[in-house]
Amino acid sequence: MSSLTRNKKVEIGFHIIILLFAIGVTASVIIGDSELGRETLYLTLGIMIGIGSIYQIYKIIRSRKKS
Repeated sequence: MSSLTRNKKVEIGFHIIILLFAIGVTASVIIGDSELGRETLYLTLGIMIGIGSIYQIYKIIRSRKKS
């Protein structure tokens, strides 16, 4: 297995972990009772991080199919 392929797999794995974290943050804001008053901030951050991670995974997979 080449170094480039190994690097892509690590990168995809990293973005999957980040995506799971973003889903967890978003779900905890929706499910949990928070008294801090920052629910909107955490919800927005979770969604933005999740979208960014999905986009990066898409770019990596798309570039693998082209090459």
